[in-house]
Amino acid sequence: MGKRAKVITWSSDILPGKDRETVLTSLRNQLETSANYHPDLVCFTEEVMLSCGDENWEENNALALELFCSSAKKLHSNIVCCLEEPSLAYPGKSYNTTYFIDRKGTVLKKYRKRHITFRAIAGHGLSGEELAVCDMDIGRVGAMICFDLGWRDDWKALK
Repeated sequence: MGKRAKVITWSSDILPGKDRETVLTSLRNQLETSANYHPDLVCFTEEVMLSCGDENWEENNALALELFCSSAKKLHSNIVCCLEEPSLAYPGKSYNTTYFIDRKGTVLKKYRKRHITFRAIAGHGLSGEELAVCDMDIGRVGAMICFDLGWRDDWKALK
C-alpha cells in the first residue's frame, strides 16, 4: 500500500464576521493551525469569501487566492479552495471555482461549478462546463461543488 496523505478540512464555521479582514484573518489562523499537523492537503469550504458581500468580491477573492498560494508554499502543503473567479468574457460575472494549488503555491488546475443554483443565476454566477481531476503529488484529486453532488453521471465520470 502507498503512503497515506494527511488531509485537513475546514468548514465555514471557522469564518466569523462579515468583513474582509476578519475572514482573511480567520483563514490565516486556520492555515497556521494546519501547519502544526504537517498536512499533505488542506481543503476549504465553498466560496470562503462570500460572507464579505458583493461590493468588492473580485478584490476579496484575489486577496484570498494570494493568501492560499503563499500559504501552500510556506506550509509545503497542497491546498484546495473554492473562491469566486471573475469571468474575462463577461465582466461583472463570476464562476464558483475550486483551485488546486500545489506545494510550490502554483495553481495547477481550476474547476468551475457546473450546476449552479438559482441564487447564483439571479446574481452574477456563471456555470462551468467541464469536470476536473488534478494530478497532485499525493495522487489524483477530483472536485465537485455543493449542488454538483446531485448529478450521478458526474460522479461516474470522476471515478
